[in-house]
Amino acid sequence: MPLYDSTTSIASEDESGSLTRATQHVAEMRAQLRDHQWEQCMVTCRRVLGQIPRLADIPSSKSVAAVAASTRSPEQRWAAIYWDMWSLANATHHDDSNTAGLTWTRDGAEAVLLAAAGLLKRYTASR
Repeated sequence: MPLYDSTTSIASEDESGSLTRATQHVAEMRAQLRDHQWEQCMVTCRRVLGQIPRLADIPSSKSVAAVAASTRSPEQRWAAIYWDMWSLANATHHDDSNTAGLTWTRDGAEAVLLAAAGLLKRYTASR
C-alpha cells in the first residue's frame, strides 16, 4: 500500500509556489544589483514574478485587457501592473530579434527590483 495517493497531482518544486524561494530570489536580485549585474538581476526578477501567480490569484492578462483601464477594479489594476512587469522582465529571458536592443541600466534594474518586491509583498501580505 503506497504512503501517498497516486491519483492526486503533487506539484513539483518548479510548479508549486514558494514564498521562501521568492524572497531568496529578492535577496539574489539585491546582490546582483550591488554587483552591477543588471541583466542577471532582471532574470532573477522574472523568477520572483513567476512565483507570484503560484502564491496568489491574479486575474489573467486577457481578462484584464478586456476591461477598459478607466473601469477596472482595484484588483484588475494591480493585475495590469503585474502583467506589465512580467512582460518587461520576460523580455530579458529571450535573446531574439525583438530583444536584441534591450539593455539594462542600474536605474532600470533597481526600478524593476522594487516593483517585483512590492508586488510580491502586496500579493502575499496575508500569508
